[in-house]
Amino acid sequence: MLESLTAMFAPPAAAEPPLLFGLTDTELALVWVAQIVLLLVGGALFGMPGTTTKLLADFDASHTKAGRVAGAHPAWWWPVCEMWCRLVEWGNRTLTHDLGSPMLPAWWGIDFCKGATAPLLFGLMYASDNWSLGAYTYLALHGSYGVLWVVKSWLFGDPRWDKKLPPLGFLIVNTWLFMYWVGGVALITRGTPVSTERAALATAMYVFGVTAMLGADGQRHFTLRLKPGLISDGWYARTRNPNYLGEILLYASFGVLAQLRLLWAHLLVTWLVVFLPNMWWKEHSFRRKPGWEAYAARSGMLLPKLWPGAPPPPAPAAKGRARSPKRRS
Repeated sequence: MLESLTAMFAPPAAAEPPLLFGLTDTELALVWVAQIVLLLVGGALFGMPGTTTKLLADFDASHTKAGRVAGAHPAWWWPVCEMWCRLVEWGNRTLTHDLGSPMLPAWWGIDFCKGATAPLLFGLMYASDNWSLGAYTYLALHGSYGVLWVVKSWLFGDPRWDKKLPPLGFLIVNTWLFMYWVGGVALITRGTPVSTERAALATAMYVFGVTAMLGADGQRHFTLRLKPGLISDGWYARTRNPNYLGEILLYASFGVLAQLRLLWAHLLVTWLVVFLPNMWWKEHSFRRKPGWEAYAARSGMLLPKLWPGAPPPPAPAAKGRARSPKRRS
């Protein structure tokens, strides 16, 4: 049992067969990471991080002019995060939004890729005649996530995805989303064995992750419709990014099942180059909202702060006069 648990995150130890283009899984993972690193280094040499610095300066100036002064960030690691995000934030923004004229709403491609996941995986299972525990579990997890994402998009979609992208940016976004499929494609077509313990761990991670993501996104959507401002209760009481935490957990569950280094490389790049800068921008916004200091003292940027901190805000009082008890006649 212990050996099965310690091997959860490691691919089988047998010699690696070629996965694609004559390259093994490890080689493809290294190539994927290397091209992202080269892109970021090249952009840094051409001064692209300066665009982030300018955007941040404009952001700070507009808020300062409106009288919203930034509070101090309590985390000791914040300067490291600040330095990293200033270096890499430009990549996602420039490649997806700045290379051409806006034409296509982002949600077209995002919802298509999410919704097509289940049919794609089932089709691969049929074509490969793979009806194993691993294939069914991966279909259930990644397929249901795609369906839930589309339903969420219809019921309380993120207004950021209404923004139109240039054709090249639209292509880049969808190529990035296609990369999430490599785990399921490899698991099903190669017949990767999945133990009962691995399937159980992945399922638990997925359930916690998708619940946190949907709950947090729903709370944010409906709360901001009624009262704009800092959301610091409910899902957000102990972590300032429960939606990103949920997404990381559920995508990590796909990595646990797929046992593919290429998928893990793609996930790590996504978390460090896309998710972290997005959370960094949110922190800059939060620091200018009333109640930031108390909220930051009792919550983590990503991981929940479970030890005692500042008390949570009191529940809002019910509106209207309290009804007096009826008198009996």
